[in-house]
Amino acid sequence: MNREQEQQLLDYYSTADKYIRSQLHSNAHQSVFTKENDKYQWLVLEQKSQSEVEVRQTDRHGTITARDNYELTRNIPKCVSVERICEGANFQIPFNADEINLIYQFGEQSKTETCANLSAILPQVKDSGTRQIVKSTLKKLNALSEETCAELTATTKRRKIAERDHSIRARLAKAKEQSKQPTVAEQKRHRTNTKGKGDKAVMRKLDTLVADFPDTYSLIGQDEVSKTYSFPKSHVSYRKPRAVSTEQRERARKQMKKINKKLLSVINYN
Repeated sequence: MNREQEQQLLDYYSTADKYIRSQLHSNAHQSVFTKENDKYQWLVLEQKSQSEVEVRQTDRHGTITARDNYELTRNIPKCVSVERICEGANFQIPFNADEINLIYQFGEQSKTETCANLSAILPQVKDSGTRQIVKSTLKKLNALSEETCAELTATTKRRKIAERDHSIRARLAKAKEQSKQPTVAEQKRHRTNTKGKGDKAVMRKLDTLVADFPDTYSLIGQDEVSKTYSFPKSHVSYRKPRAVSTEQRERARKQMKKINKKLLSVINYN
């Protein structure tokens, strides 16, 4: 995890009461951030592997209230799992990607407002699968404390907005790069094909074209058995193979037999 990725993760969980890096508790495997005058509220970024980071957040009592996992395979950390502590119990409630998307779309500052928004859309949802996702999201949010629910909504929105902005910047950069590339028409005009053949008759023809039209045809490489030429794609033609019927083939065979017979007679005569 580099410093840029670390800052991105820190920004997701930062509030008005910002986190400060703890030099005492940070090491090569984890970065620890605390809040001023509070020795229990920590944000821990632990490197699980080269591409995996676990983020843990504790409350003012030192209890882990959030546990999220990220992949660092992209330019921006990708969230792969989200867990929040159940109110009044010591276990974490997992949220899947669909539930997180609903929280991003309908989440508000308070737990009451977020649940009210989800309850309002429930009668309008016709798809049974989507209805189940809305119901499960409501059930899980109701099991969280007001503070944990507000933190989950705020963190989700900050992360989703950052992902959206990064995606927009990436698409703009790609569009800018593509605008510098030649258009399809320009590529077709300037594109050339190379043709290497071991057939001496073909090479003689191409050698003649290279000599007569050096601006169009060029010899760009050769070895002991073949040569490689470069010329415009428009000079290449494609034809269907000639279809020869059995009758035509038999007639040609007989004609060739007659020719060979005449040649043989001439040779014997001489």
